[in-house]
Amino acid sequence: MLRRRVYGADHDQLAPRPDRRYAELVGCPLDGLLLDITFDGRLSAARQ
Repeated sequence: MLRRRVYGADHDQLAPRPDRRYAELVGCPLDGLLLDITFDGRLSAARQ
């Protein structure tokens, strides 16, 4: 069974968390990785 990994996660936190939402990346070199798409209401500093 393939273990699911989160793109950009720290090495000690690779597994998906139950309180987050993820999209699976497909058709690229990162195929199969999960991307965290959880919205917490905050904007990044670059977008403010």
